[in-house]
Amino acid sequence: MESILGNVAWRFFKWLPPFILRRIFSPVWLKNNIYIDIHPRHKSVEIWQPDNPRVNINIDIKNNTHFNVEIDRILLSFTYGTELANPQYFKRENLKPGEGRTLYLKGNIDHARLQSLDFQYQNNSSQCRVEILAECNTRLHKFCVEKSLEGIKPEIANAHLLEVASK
Repeated sequence: MESILGNVAWRFFKWLPPFILRRIFSPVWLKNNIYIDIHPRHKSVEIWQPDNPRVNINIDIKNNTHFNVEIDRILLSFTYGTELANPQYFKRENLKPGEGRTLYLKGNIDHARLQSLDFQYQNNSSQCRVEILAECNTRLHKFCVEKSLEGIKPEIANAHLLEVASK
């Protein structure tokens, strides 16, 4: 019943001019209705090493607003004990209302930071975090979505080579 009532009400609001809609739909409301998470949860981060060390992350984004949203850029900070990589996504993505998309981001890991990976893998494997900053545009507002995702268990390719790489 609520969704039918919401659709009828939205048909009325859709024809209002943007200066009125800006008062009804604030940037905070828009920010809270953009869903961002990693996909699939808990096992969506891969660390590749020792040759060409990099991190691969899959991000799910869903537009739960009533407006077309343009994702201008996405900046990530991947922390596994220490900050290992900063993957970036600069391709603009247009999301219609209710539309979702999965984005694949890849970031290189500096060899100096790779030295701490063995210690983290052996002792502190639960201290993994991804911080996300997504800059978005609509016809009403420009806004940023910030998320901090924890509880991630990265899969490390060639984990048996960590001890060799750290020596």
